[in-house]
Amino acid sequence: MVTTETSSEVTAIITPCVTLQFSWSGDRWKHEMISAGGCESIPRIWSVEMASTVDETAHCSGPIYEHLKARVDEAGIGRAILDGQGGSQHFTASFSVEERSEEVVIEVAVTDHSIDPIASLDATYLIESSSGILDSTQGAMITWNIPASRLIFEAERPATIETQEAGIGTIRCRAIAPCKPSSETVSLRYRWKWIMQPTKQIWNRQA
Repeated sequence: MVTTETSSEVTAIITPCVTLQFSWSGDRWKHEMISAGGCESIPRIWSVEMASTVDETAHCSGPIYEHLKARVDEAGIGRAILDGQGGSQHFTASFSVEERSEEVVIEVAVTDHSIDPIASLDATYLIESSSGILDSTQGAMITWNIPASRLIFEAERPATIETQEAGIGTIRCRAIAPCKPSSETVSLRYRWKWIMQPTKQIWNRQA
């Protein structure tokens, strides 16, 4: 069962396994994915938002979100709609959180509109985990096999995934969407999945 909780500075979409939590940070909404209390071995994952630099106006790293609305729809799927402005760029995004029989999936679709040409758009996260295994045979995907579950970070083509060490026990993951140099609109779709390992239960649905 998916539910939502909202306060003045925090909005959360909650499943028994994972919580997608949006927190207000002065001038924007940041988000993270954390164990909801009924899971085992779920690493913390949090977003990194940065506006384009003055000397790199065609490239955006981490969309900025200033407005947020969230709800659970009739099918029991948690949904959040966000938008924000960074320089000449306007970002819109939709998040969906779905609890399935053996997995939880968070789907994200981001669009960047700009009056200036955009070279690429990326969504950046930090994860408390050891390095995953980059799988190039099934699209842009990286996986981690952690106790009791399998974690997947996947981008839809033509987007790609990049990872690098970001400190002891922390990995930086980026989903990157290229576009034509003359384009003033670029879109990026990606997802996070937590999949139950065979014979193991990764969440207590009564928690």
